[in-house]
Amino acid sequence: MKIKTSLLTLLLLLGMTLTPYVEAKNNLLGNAIGVIQEISNLADEFNLTNEQKGEMRSVLMNYLPNIALKAHTMMNNRQDLLAASLTEDEIDEQLILSIAEQQGNLLTGIIIDKERMKKDIRGILTDNQKDFVDALIQTIIEFRLNHRS
Repeated sequence: MKIKTSLLTLLLLLGMTLTPYVEAKNNLLGNAIGVIQEISNLADEFNLTNEQKGEMRSVLMNYLPNIALKAHTMMNNRQDLLAASLTEDEIDEQLILSIAEQQGNLLTGIIIDKERMKKDIRGILTDNQKDFVDALIQTIIEFRLNHRS
């Protein structure tokens, strides 16, 4: 039962880290703070000390606002592309190439930031906590592999 509860907790945690991407348009910093609060609420599941919780907040505050800003810019670029496709009968190759390049650069930045953030968070954990998280991630990977449609 513990692994099942922990798996659900990790899935919620991963889902919450996506919140800034989805809601970045509303309030970039507010979303990052909300994610930090939710992660803090889940910290007991991973037996984090108060010091680890503080370090975790610091890491998240370092990355999430920037990730959310990049995601917000990506949404704006997508809106620009959609608006152009509605008002123009011809394809504007330059616009498409420009937006595609911007999107690629932004997505690359998000991926790099997320990997750095995960590495920094992992550095906060004890060996036992790392083993616990690794087991959960392995469970998620196996679940995804076994439930592909």
